[in-house]
Amino acid sequence: MNRIVKNNITLFVVIVIAVVAAAALAVLAVVEHTQMSQYITDIDSFRGEIKRLIDEPIAPVEGNIPRLKSDIELYNKAASELADQFGNPAEPAVAAFFSTLRDADDKPVDRVKFTEEFLKEWQLRKTPDQRKFFMEQFTKRYSNWDAALAAFKAEYGKISQEPLDRETASRETLFAQLGAPRDMDGDPGNLAAYTEEYTESLRKLLSDKGVVIDPPAVGYFTFSAAGLPTNVGDFQLVATQLDIIGELVRRIGASGVTTLSDFRIGALGGTESGSFRKYRYAFEVVGTMASIRNLVRLIDSISTPRRMFVVKTVSLYAMRDDAQPLFDDDAIKTGGDGKDEVAPAREAGGVPADKEAAKKLEEERAAKEKREAQRAEMLKKLPFYQRPSYGDVAIGLGEECKAVICVDYITLAGGR
Repeated sequence: MNRIVKNNITLFVVIVIAVVAAAALAVLAVVEHTQMSQYITDIDSFRGEIKRLIDEPIAPVEGNIPRLKSDIELYNKAASELADQFGNPAEPAVAAFFSTLRDADDKPVDRVKFTEEFLKEWQLRKTPDQRKFFMEQFTKRYSNWDAALAAFKAEYGKISQEPLDRETASRETLFAQLGAPRDMDGDPGNLAAYTEEYTESLRKLLSDKGVVIDPPAVGYFTFSAAGLPTNVGDFQLVATQLDIIGELVRRIGASGVTTLSDFRIGALGGTESGSFRKYRYAFEVVGTMASIRNLVRLIDSISTPRRMFVVKTVSLYAMRDDAQPLFDDDAIKTGGDGKDEVAPAREAGGVPADKEAAKKLEEERAAKEKREAQRAEMLKKLPFYQRPSYGDVAIGLGEECKAVICVDYITLAGGR
């Protein structure tokens, strides 16, 4: 045996190494199999955990909660400031009222409580007499009602053209801003009087600014007595329209245009689009290009807080055709504009009562016409470059033009 081993030592060494290697590989295979089995088990577990997390509501990391709350506050503030630009322009006036108002004990008044109590009691009164008595009694609950109402009127006058000269006008306007329907007590006569008073103030505003309303019917801004709605539910819509139109008219008056020649409104209650309500207006003005540019700039800018106008279209038209004289044969030949210079003087001069003076004036006119005719004949014979008008600007001299402008007033749906 020893001889066999001794003679085959190399073979036995190889066999031993092979056995050890096989055992090692077997152990390694078992270990790898065990690990792979564990990996497969872990993967199934992770898949289940991922599915559970997906199905659960998103939960922020504990450390991020204060940051998220801070971001929410900032976004809410920014959204509120942005929303303030769309409607409720009377908010500063209402805020001034409540900051001034004091109760019977001379203490500040809670705005929410005041509004809730007022609207609750207002809705119980249905007739004009009941509402009038209620308003008189309601105002006596506060020690400085008149001062608070004066504060409201002062601020409201900065953002609205509504006339508040009547004794009860400021109070009615305030209550309307708090949510009381402006139904004019259900009387079409009250609506007609309110509309006439409002449009008259707008006509006066334009007149004071040198803007002519031509034709005069345009000065009713589509709300003539014959065109007013008869449905009581639409009375508030008329008040809203006049409030918006008043701001638009203020900007027209401040622009420098000379004439308002047309004014039309879209749907009385506007049109709703998503979270917004749009009121459309189209009007026609006459003025210089500079004044029309200024008008578009005034309308398209937020010159009054909480009022948002958007200019949709602007169409411009020349008031006269400067190129037309170029196609007039006499104007081409003489270098003039083809106008009769004598006719205006004849129209302006009239016929004197004295026959001798009239005869003399007629002779002077005849002599002038003869000189003009001789001059025209002479100019026709000259080369075009020797005529007096050679090199003069022929087109673009007229600065005045007409503009048709379409505008949208945008507010949050449910706002004003």
